[in-house]
Amino acid sequence: MDLSAPYRAVVPSLDGPVLRVLASTTRPLSGLEVHRLAGVGSDNGVRKVLARLAGHGLVSVSEAGPSLLYVANRHHLAWPAVQALVDMRQRLVDRMTMLITSWEVAPVLVGLYGSAARGDGNTESDIDLLVVRPEHVADEVGGAPNPVGNRWTAQVDDLREQIWSMTGNRAHVLEMSTRAFDEVVRSDEPIVHEWRDDLVVLAGPLTWQGSAHAAASTPDGGTGE
Repeated sequence: MDLSAPYRAVVPSLDGPVLRVLASTTRPLSGLEVHRLAGVGSDNGVRKVLARLAGHGLVSVSEAGPSLLYVANRHHLAWPAVQALVDMRQRLVDRMTMLITSWEVAPVLVGLYGSAARGDGNTESDIDLLVVRPEHVADEVGGAPNPVGNRWTAQVDDLREQIWSMTGNRAHVLEMSTRAFDEVVRSDEPIVHEWRDDLVVLAGPLTWQGSAHAAASTPDGGTGE
């Protein structure tokens, strides 16, 4: 899926950007405004799309002096499908949040970063996730297998599979312990600046403070099983 314009999976033509613009506002727009906000195609091409959509009843047209104004007809039976296409990126964020919230072993912090967080990239882009695990999660404890670690690994693997199923994009999971995360933050590596600028928090404190131990002390960042 192209997270910069997910609707392209179904509507690869100029109709997609035009519908995205109309879905973003209830204010009537001129053809010139729609073209400017769409950022693609020609003015004539956008007007042809608007005329076609109006012919199908998806767009309502009114006159304002010499100009025509266009607004989405949200009462149209097809409009919920249009809105679902336009909102796919947010629906992905909501679905991932729901999946992570159901984890048996709660994470300290999970965040979306990279092109998926910024809303750019393409169909070949990975969906980058920062996953900070509690310190008590480990593969072994005292040389014996750790059931908590096994459950943790299973739920992270399931998230990868669910993301692939929902989008067709590979999930790249950068996983680390709270201690390792704090060390990376203190090192002030370039990726830390990317997290501070772009991180979309899916689980953990809504305002990321750059400290996993601080996150773990908040109700949203609990480390219980």
